[in-house]
Amino acid sequence: MQNPFSPGPSVGAAIGFEIIIHQADDETFPDKVSKLMIQARNNGSAHPIEYNVSGRLKRLLDGLEKTCAFDRRYGLHKNKTELQKAPPSPSSPALSSPPTTRNKAPLIVGGLLVYGFATYAVYHYVTLSRPGPAVAQDTDTSACYDDRASTFDADVAFAEKTSGMIRWRAKLVGKAYGHVLETSVGTGRNAGFYDLSKCASLTFVDKSAPMVQIARDKFYALHPTYRAAAFYTQSARSPLPSSTTTASSPEGGCYDTIVQTMGLCSTPEPAALLAHLGTLAKPDTGRILLLEHGRSHYEWVNWLLDRSASAHAVRHGCWWNRDIRRIVADSGLVVERVRRRHLGTTWWLELKPRKSDEAAAPALGQKAME
Repeated sequence: MQNPFSPGPSVGAAIGFEIIIHQADDETFPDKVSKLMIQARNNGSAHPIEYNVSGRLKRLLDGLEKTCAFDRRYGLHKNKTELQKAPPSPSSPALSSPPTTRNKAPLIVGGLLVYGFATYAVYHYVTLSRPGPAVAQDTDTSACYDDRASTFDADVAFAEKTSGMIRWRAKLVGKAYGHVLETSVGTGRNAGFYDLSKCASLTFVDKSAPMVQIARDKFYALHPTYRAAAFYTQSARSPLPSSTTTASSPEGGCYDTIVQTMGLCSTPEPAALLAHLGTLAKPDTGRILLLEHGRSHYEWVNWLLDRSASAHAVRHGCWWNRDIRRIVADSGLVVERVRRRHLGTTWWLELKPRKSDEAAAPALGQKAME
């Protein structure tokens, strides 16, 4: 194959010569290249070999023509100095910028997170698939919380953070106002979420003495100057101290807000407890705020919960397969708002006492409680 820059009817030699001759020109270089391209095309039409212009040279000529057209449009290459400063063609492999190195940190972190969640899901699936010992639903399992008190916060911290349960606690407890009663206070996981500017008093109750002590220490560490708080180790169904014995109790024994988070799962008679809480709330304005867990929207989830409920209750003191919808209906309280998350197993409920002249509400179906 003949060298495209060899003497004779070679456009390549002519263009190469023109580039050398005119590259230092101020404004005429782009126009001369364009004229040369026109001549090359016109002459090439009469020769089948197209003046021995190879494929690589053709691409070079086309790119050069486009560059010249760009130069004419934007007024570049007005002198030799600007020509030397012009950016190199991106098509030139010798002058192209080095490839950038991608940051692999997000990919590694994402892979670790996927692996962690997958492991966590498989662990729970295996745990839920194991049938546990036969234990009656009305068995009082609250005694196990005495043994778990020191490690309880650490045991549930990861699950509550990843599931968004902490945000729900904060939003629910933030609605409390006036004289407030929190039952099943546990280790005081809600202590930091109260707006004390809206709370005239706070009364905390739980059956586990070690947990009540942890809750008290945690509360005063967060709110050292608050003096209208009281802590009692007793059942929420037992009579609470009256206003004659403590300044933190409301007059008449009725509270503006009653808070309970994860309490219906650990009492042997959840409907009776809920009905009793209704008698402790102010008849007209009192509200009961609950955050509970129980049966799901889906039967396959309920099958898993039922299969492992006994073992979970023995190990953690919690019946996580209870029918919250039925418990609320049996309590006789009025439902104002219900929200559900986590396949329907987590329940946010806002209730109020039923007035004596208020007719009983019809049985709530599954759709009405979602």
